[in-house]
Amino acid sequence: MRNLMMGTKYLEHAGKMTIQNVTTKARCLLEFKESGYWGPANQVIGTVFSPEGQAVSQLEGKWDEAMTQKLDSQHLRVLWRITPFPRNVSEYYGFTAFGITLNEI
Repeated sequence: MRNLMMGTKYLEHAGKMTIQNVTTKARCLLEFKESGYWGPANQVIGTVFSPEGQAVSQLEGKWDEAMTQKLDSQHLRVLWRITPFPRNVSEYYGFTAFGITLNEI
């Protein structure tokens, strides 16, 4: 929890998370980086491991924008990217276009 005493309060995701396929035993280790005062926020880096424990792939990005797979030192493959918000997002409490449709009768 940030800005507990003053300012806008928010939760910052920080720390390590392991995602494991219980069937194949493959796993992914993600690290949510803590943002600094002037540095970038919401950064995530990760490594995908094979069932044998060998590093297969590297991941990087921001959990609120896009995640990419690092193919080599100069090439990335976009795994997912956020859909742009509607123009009048403030009128719909910051919901995505999909979230807005859930509230329509």
